[in-house]
Amino acid sequence: MRSYPHLTFNKMKKIRYYITLVLFMGIINTGCAQKRVNDIEIVDLKGSVFSVDVKYYTFEFNDSVVSKKIKTWDFGEARRTPFYVEFTKQGFYAKRLDFFSAESRDTNYYFYDKNGFLRDIIAHDTTHIVCDKYGRAIEVKLSGGTTLSSGYDKKGNLINNKFVDENGVILSNYKAKFRDNKLVSERRYGERGKLNSVREYEYNSDSNTVEITDYLYPDKTSTKTIAYMNTNSDVVKMISFDESGKKYKTTTFVYEYDSNKNWVKCYEYKNGVPELLTERIITYHNE
Repeated sequence: MRSYPHLTFNKMKKIRYYITLVLFMGIINTGCAQKRVNDIEIVDLKGSVFSVDVKYYTFEFNDSVVSKKIKTWDFGEARRTPFYVEFTKQGFYAKRLDFFSAESRDTNYYFYDKNGFLRDIIAHDTTHIVCDKYGRAIEVKLSGGTTLSSGYDKKGNLINNKFVDENGVILSNYKAKFRDNKLVSERRYGERGKLNSVREYEYNSDSNTVEITDYLYPDKTSTKTIAYMNTNSDVVKMISFDESGKKYKTTTFVYEYDSNKNWVKCYEYKNGVPELLTERIITYHNE
């Protein structure tokens, strides 16, 4: 299964949140052994990708007809912002730029040891990284003393992400559970371990859908979303239901693909009205 188009590249076969600081490298289960996979495989791009430049556009209407597309730097509750990434020939991150406005951006450079394991990130707030024997970041120390620690299950799935301040006080915590290598629940905690939300997933392989239920705390109000996939496993429709079970929003996605079957444009419609265009300019090492 794959994620929604606005999440990093929109790709994943096991629906999860893609956490940039941690998922530099991953492993997949191969019987009793574990095998490293590169970043291009993690985000499910195809071919020898060199760079991906992601831009977002909203629309201006004239008599209910789209008359102009407008570049946006910060769209919706998900805070979608443009970004640019480069990959090594081995498929690992080399550089990432996140753009918050025309004048503001963050730049990260990635460095690896002779075994290809991530050993350092040159960024404005990263000071130290500790990796496990598979090359996955398990501890990232930031300037000011904040630390991000991560844990994985035996199959290499990310199951824990915790931020603590310089005094050891929990700022946020993320926990996930997998069954048959599929993500079935996520729990998100705020400061001092306070539970903020729970998300549960139910898969239906016959109809190629995922039913997602969100619980918000402390009131434990719940909403539900059903996501439909196409033959490329990209999300093509999401139907959202409110607390009473009433349908209130249908979001559809229309894709254009390049010759490598990577999507390069995604048109997002809310209740039939065009709301967002995501463009991905993809280049390849062999071009």
